[in-house]
Amino acid sequence: MVQLALGALAKVVGGAAASGAGASAAAAGTGLGSFLTGSTGLSILSGVATVGSALSSLAGGKQEAAGLRMQADQANFDARQEEVEGVRRTTKLKRALLQALGENDVAYAASGIDLGSGVAEDNRANAEKLAATEISIDRSTTEARAAMYRSRAASFTRLASSAESSSLLKALGIGAEGGLRLLQRG
Repeated sequence: MVQLALGALAKVVGGAAASGAGASAAAAGTGLGSFLTGSTGLSILSGVATVGSALSSLAGGKQEAAGLRMQADQANFDARQEEVEGVRRTTKLKRALLQALGENDVAYAASGIDLGSGVAEDNRANAEKLAATEISIDRSTTEARAAMYRSRAASFTRLASSAESSSLLKALGIGAEGGLRLLQRG
């Protein structure tokens, strides 16, 4: 099949040369055609095809690795974003606590209740304890989410390295196989 395709290529090259430049060009085109259909020509074309396949494998591996590294970068960004959101939530909880404590103090003071003892002091302590618990839970959740994103990023980075390595091994295999075919031809 390859010989048929090469023969057709030789005829096209030979025919075009004959019509455009005369008989001497046709002879050169026919010579090229016979070279391409000979064992040396087939060996050269086989070598070019082997190199092309190996390069294609390497390029595919690099492209896959680049996509995986972009996903790793996104996961690292998501981890940082989660940490920023966690700080924002903590700040919001602290503001809400301060506002609630201030409103309670005003309400108790307006009622004539001593803020340093009794019900007012107990409510303040409970509000602070509840806020501290909520902040602690939110921080733990934030740290867990950020760790999950970092783990995902590390996995994508490992997959990218693996993709590059496997494409290199595949390219080497293609090259070795092509070399063996050339050796078998003689």
